Amino acid sequence: MPRCRGRAGHPQRHRDCRWKSACRRRGEAQAVECYLSYRRDAGENHEPDGRICLAVTQALLCGEPAAAESLLHELSANSDLPAWFRPFVQALDAIVAGSRDRTLADNPDLHYTSAAEILFLIETLEQAEQHA
Repeated sequence: MPRCRGRAGHPQRHRDCRWKSACRRRGEAQAVECYLSYRRDAGENHEPDGRICLAVTQALLCGEPAAAESLLHELSANSDLPAWFRPFVQALDAIVAGSRDRTLADNPDLHYTSAAEILFLIETLEQAEQHA
């Protein structure tokens, strides 16, 4: 059976790697769900992804998508933006453009809090659209 390298560089069977990968995905999904639950219960995110999501949410709820687009364009133009942050900004761009596709949060490059923020933003916008 082919082998791959584990964390310590020791050979492992591919079966073991697939098992670990499945466990990691399940754990990440649980982390997203737990954090999303925290946000639904009025928990706040004071990290950059939370602050950006808040600004985008407020702009969209106030009917000012251009303000959200401007913020995201400014962030995208920043050459110092960490690579892990780019998929988050791209997902927000899609939401500002009208997407409510929850799979935007499925990007494996997203941190679990960023994925939860995307889902929370979509939920918030859908609730606002239902009450409008």
